[in-house]
Amino acid sequence: MKALLVGNGRVPARTSVPADVFAGVALVIAADGGAAACEALGLRPDLLVGDLDSAEPALVRRLEQAGIEVRRVPAEKDESDLELALEAAIERGADRVVALGALGGPRIEHALSAVELLLIARQRGVEMSLVDDRSTLRLLGPGGPGVAGTRLDLAGETGDFVSLFPWGGDALGVVTEGLRYPLRDETLPMGPSRGLSNEMLGPAASVRCRSGRLLVIHTRRSAVQPVARDTREE
Repeated sequence: MKALLVGNGRVPARTSVPADVFAGVALVIAADGGAAACEALGLRPDLLVGDLDSAEPALVRRLEQAGIEVRRVPAEKDESDLELALEAAIERGADRVVALGALGGPRIEHALSAVELLLIARQRGVEMSLVDDRSTLRLLGPGGPGVAGTRLDLAGETGDFVSLFPWGGDALGVVTEGLRYPLRDETLPMGPSRGLSNEMLGPAASVRCRSGRLLVIHTRRSAVQPVARDTREE
């Protein structure tokens, strides 16, 4: 089952993210202030969870009056609101999770915390991605039951950027296909930036890793480097 989590970070317009983000979603969970983002996206959440310090009280009341479950938690807690949303999704049977609004907020530590959730999800047997209007972040490596850990397939456009960052230690036996600068059974050690800013040669590419973990960031070139309009004939 696929779940969509909506956080309180920067949530772009619905048309600015890949269409497959919304395809097949069976469960929508708003994390605190993500309730307003759901409304802006035209989404009806199945659950609102968090300490509700960033959710408008009037909106919370409207959701409760509409019969939507609101799960309030104490402000003094060990988990972020987005982590609580992830736990709720897993509790309800999700094995695929996409998170919007996890990046680009006013505090970078919240974005880093969201990236850490990719590891928690994999350890729980859940495929998770963080998506905004520019990039998709996923983690490649060992996971819990049902999570394939050795290969990640990418779909995009020629020239899209793909960056690979070792996560928690060196990544061994890295093999890429469909990228401008190929890796062939090589090691990417933590620290050096060798895996930064590769490029897709066509609409499909793949990354494999024999051991270790890789944070894979796919950035859509069209979102960060718009093609200039040719005005020479005007």
